[in-house]
Amino acid sequence: SGSTGNQKEYQGNMADFLLLFVMNKTQKTYGFLQLNRDSITDVTMLQKDGTGYASADMQVCTAHWFGKDEEASCKNTVKAVSKLLGGIKIDGYYSLQMESIPEINHLVGGINVTLEEDFTKMDPSMKKGATVTLNDEQAYHYLHDRYGVGDESNLSRMSRQKQYMQAMLDKVKEKSNEDASFINKMYKELQQKATTDLKGRDISSLMNAQKGSSNIGLFTLEGKSKKGEALGDGIEHMEFYPSKQSIKDIQKKLNFQSKGE
Repeated sequence: SGSTGNQKEYQGNMADFLLLFVMNKTQKTYGFLQLNRDSITDVTMLQKDGTGYASADMQVCTAHWFGKDEEASCKNTVKAVSKLLGGIKIDGYYSLQMESIPEINHLVGGINVTLEEDFTKMDPSMKKGATVTLNDEQAYHYLHDRYGVGDESNLSRMSRQKQYMQAMLDKVKEKSNEDASFINKMYKELQQKATTDLKGRDISSLMNAQKGSSNIGLFTLEGKSKKGEALGDGIEHMEFYPSKQSIKDIQKKLNFQSKGE
């Protein structure tokens, strides 16, 4: 998901939040991998006609910048994430703009968190360490804002996004236990705002498989961060280099394999 633009001609946006959902129907387990948007991988630079004229090692979030439309941007992101993780097959994508956060928060009835950063400039009640049920506007700022918040790093924002996501998954599971059609209702409510190649029946199939499976957790990759000029715009940006061992460890934990394994 990213921030919307106002261009008349379609131009993709940088992806702010990337989460890979892995379901193992054989072992009846599922888990999540939160990806650092600054992870350096091979990104294809697509032209407006859909052809790729070159590729380069740059931040994975840039993959969504390229493409003639939302679908092309999503497919290019899937391709980049696959390369980052050793060539794994990714079966589908689901993308929402960050501006949809308030609606998602509203659909689940708000999420309860202990604030990891101070947001009192935006809302006096949002003091660091306070436990609050985020309203829709607060949820947007908590997940989206970076500049002027704490150390302003993407890693800090990732921590808040992980915290919110874990709590939201618990809330969705709770509501699904109360109403078996809750996930489908969410899907339909967000359908006009989402870009996805998943159908309602695909979501239902995943949710049915999830009910009888164990959640093994939400993971991130270990690695090193530094400022660099991989983006090639003459400005230094944050770059994250996940370790090969960390990728192997995640492959084992989430039970997926890269090509050739």
